[in-house]
Amino acid sequence: MGLFGSMINKAKEQYQAQVAQMEANAERERMDDEKNMSRPSIRDLAFDTLGPAVAEQLENAKVGLLDKGLQSKFVEQIKAANVGYKEVLVLDYTIALGGDGVDGEFVQDKAYIKPALLDGTVLKEDVFVLRRDYKFDDYDEDVVGDTGNADVVSSNLYHHMYILHYFLGKKEYYAAVHPDEFKDLTPLIGELNFVEDDLGAGTGYQW
Repeated sequence: MGLFGSMINKAKEQYQAQVAQMEANAERERMDDEKNMSRPSIRDLAFDTLGPAVAEQLENAKVGLLDKGLQSKFVEQIKAANVGYKEVLVLDYTIALGGDGVDGEFVQDKAYIKPALLDGTVLKEDVFVLRRDYKFDDYDEDVVGDTGNADVVSSNLYHHMYILHYFLGKKEYYAAVHPDEFKDLTPLIGELNFVEDDLGAGTGYQW
């Protein structure tokens, strides 16, 4: 065959191996996506409601002039028992880097979590993180391990956050907040409407 022929055959084999790997990755992503879409949805959960004490705390809070409208709307929703919350496990914390948008407008970094219920049941969607001030340490792989794209995880291995569910006008929001922020939502008032109101369904996770 000769040296040149051997080189060509080797290049073909490498190319075929790369194509096979790409096809395998695409098939795995498709299967992960299909599996993920069958999981429970955040939209179907029963949320606990924030109580009158939270409404009073936020109503008496000092906020900037630009935030007073949001403060009033949010307090009104709490008093009407329309603001829910759910404590969840954080399986994955992802930051989508921003930068210059296509129209020249700067796009902020955005953070999302992949949540599970406290019993370990993995949920379908990703949830927007209201603020990125809190960044979790990476999980220790020796502790968490790699259980694949599991539907149920060990509930004692993961960080916790809270998902808020609320309305501002006709728009519905789901937003994740850190436990320390949940104790006092005042600093978040000005950001309540800066939420990606689209729940994404992430794929390809390993936890």
